[in-house]
Formats: sequence, C-alpha cells, structure tokens
Amino acid sequence: MEEVLLKSGLLPSQSRARVREFVISLKRRDTIGSYPVAVETAQVLRDVLSHHKWENTRKAIDTVKLVGRILMDARPVELGIGNVVRRVLYFLRESYFHMRTIELSTTDAPADPSGALEASSVVTAPALTNLLGAQDDEEDYSLAYDIKTSVLEEINEFLEELKAIYSNVRLQALDHIHARCLSIFIERR
Repeated sequence: MEEVLLKSGLLPSQSRARVREFVISLKRRDTIGSYPVAVETAQVLRDVLSHHKWENTRKAIDTVKLVGRILMDARPVELGIGNVVRRVLYFLRESYFHMRTIELSTTDAPADPSGALEASSVVTAPALTNLLGAQDDEEDYSLAYDIKTSVLEEINEFLEELKAIYSNVRLQALDHIHARCLSIFIERR
C-alpha cells in the first residue's frame, strides 16, 4: 500500500523521499522509542506540509492523513506517530477555524434585531479529543486561507516543546516528587 501511495504523485518528490526514508527506518527499527519517533514524525510532517502545494485546508488534511497512514502501517505499535499526526491535524483545523472566524467577523453582516446569532454563522474550533470523528463531515475545509505559515510555526513550536520535555520534567521534579514516592527515571539516548 505504501509504495502505491508514495508513487501516486500526491506528494512532491522531496516529501516522498523523506517519507520513504523514515518508513524504512521504522521498519528496520533504526528509529526506536517514543521520543525519537515523535520528533522525526513531526519533522517529516513539517517537511511534507512545507513542500506540498495545497489550495485549501482539505488538501493539507488529506495529505497529513495519507502520510500518517503510511507511517502507522510501517510501525503500528508506535503510538507516538498517531499522536503527532492528530496534533498536526489539530493545528490545521484550528488555523482554518481561526481564519474563518476572522473572515466572518470582518464581513458586514446585516444586524440581527433580536441580537441572536444564526447557528450557521457560529464557528467553533475543533476539540483535540474529537479530531478523527464526525467533525470532518460538518466542515468541508474547502475555503482557501493562507494558513501554511501559521501551521508550520505551530509545528516548530511543538518540536521545541518536544525537545525541551526532559529538561522541563527535571525542573519540575522537585515540586511533584515526594519523599515516599517511587521514582522512575528516563534517560534520553
């Protein structure tokens, strides 16, 4: 399945090569552990979205889902891949809804004498727990907004958050570990 998807032309050549390298690394178990897999998955998705030309958010969502399926098929037991894919999908949807809200607030809509908003004009951001559910059916994400830069910035912030996770745990350890607690230490390779 992955070869058909990678050869289908849906991904640019730079992205196909990067995804293929990571898939091979996952299958050979060169990349092991939640932390390295999560970081590499985020970097691959960032590269795919930065090289991919998407007319609308729907194309970007479909591309991220496609790459996510390829990566999860390569290593189904690695839960970090799915978590990072869902997080990137959240970034895409949140940026789309942010731009949609701005667009709706700046349009000159006729004043409603009752003061109530129409249900169709209310735009709500997606819940992080409901990313793969029925939300896709409610919104088609077909409007063309320039959200590529903001999504890439959010992925970069996420990568920085991942890279600082061990130092953050170390800094907060004294506040959360008590004298009679059993502590398990994780060392980054």
